[in-house]
Amino acid sequence: DVMRDVSERLEMPPGLSMRYSYQSRGSEDSTRSFYLYLYGDDTETLYQMSEEIARRLESIPELVAIDMDLEENVQELNIQLDREQAQKLGISTRDISNGISAVMRGSTVGRFYTEEGQEINIEARLREEDRESLDELSRISFLSEGGKEVPLESISSLDFRDSTYSIRRDDRKTSMRIKAMMDTDDLRATNAKIEALMEGFEMPRGYRWDRGSSSLRIDKEGKEVNFALAMIFIFVLFLMGILFESFIMPLAVIATVPMAGIGVVWMLVATGTAFDRMASVGAMILIGIVVNNGIVLIDLAQRLMKEGLARNEALMEASRRRFRPIWITSLTTIFGMIPMAIGGSKLMDMSYSPLGRVIIGGLMVSTFLTLIVVPLFYAMLDDLRNWFKSTVRGMMAPGRKVLEEVN
Repeated sequence: DVMRDVSERLEMPPGLSMRYSYQSRGSEDSTRSFYLYLYGDDTETLYQMSEEIARRLESIPELVAIDMDLEENVQELNIQLDREQAQKLGISTRDISNGISAVMRGSTVGRFYTEEGQEINIEARLREEDRESLDELSRISFLSEGGKEVPLESISSLDFRDSTYSIRRDDRKTSMRIKAMMDTDDLRATNAKIEALMEGFEMPRGYRWDRGSSSLRIDKEGKEVNFALAMIFIFVLFLMGILFESFIMPLAVIATVPMAGIGVVWMLVATGTAFDRMASVGAMILIGIVVNNGIVLIDLAQRLMKEGLARNEALMEASRRRFRPIWITSLTTIFGMIPMAIGGSKLMDMSYSPLGRVIIGGLMVSTFLTLIVVPLFYAMLDDLRNWFKSTVRGMMAPGRKVLEEVN
């Protein structure tokens, strides 16, 4: 918020640019940090590409304080030597390098010994006023083979250019980093925008980009969440199969899970909440909660059928008896989650509110529809099972008749 406010209110004079310095809590791949890496052979080409990509990324409002490695550079003096001219004059690159280093940084020309026996190095270099500008430096002279003094400007060109503090290399390629802060909770949607933007960016042959370890982390987390949801679904179905002594009838109870999903989507859209890691945890917990209502309903209906009631009558009676307990237990959970859903408590920069909202939205819809949909699905599956049994018996009946005649 501070960075966005400063960037909007502070007007920079022409020729000046503003950059931010910040440190993420924890590792470099923090939740709110955005990193994009470019890889290639030529550093200058990477500079040009990074400037264009940063300009395009500014169109994404969720990205704040876009920074490039280029903006962290320092100015360095670049001396481009005319090697042919220097060779004709008999001046080597080593002589030029050592000469410039001596006059700019200084070189030890002797030692002075005090009366106390202390040794002091004597260094010589140009006066400060003689090394303040390129004009002064370009007048430094070197002796040619003929003994003539040759100024530096006659055998080279001098200018200042950007230079990085360090050069990043990955898999034998030079890399350049673009970083920013993501001012949003919906990281998946922002990453989708970035992917769409980069798909339309043409890169030269031999150059590529990726999101670095943060992209791998996001993909890994997504796969882990999907695997966990699948395993929870399988274990719940397996447990109900043991309870009901059937792996067909528990499907009626599993119907409460997609109904809860409708409530989750509704709640997230209504509150503008992103489906982040905490919301994923809430979805995992929700699967185990919503099936409880269906289990107690179907369990009572099966017991009533064993006592002699017809199927439809047993389902109606079970719905009537379980109406109050189902709603009371669901409401206690919903009201217990309200403080978490509207609170601002966080863990490692992750809010708990998505978890509470997911559970509340899923329970509200699934509880309302459980007493209607679960009996309906149970009746449909029971009719399907009876039809399948009668069909199989009808197909096997002629074979049995033939066997009886043979006997």
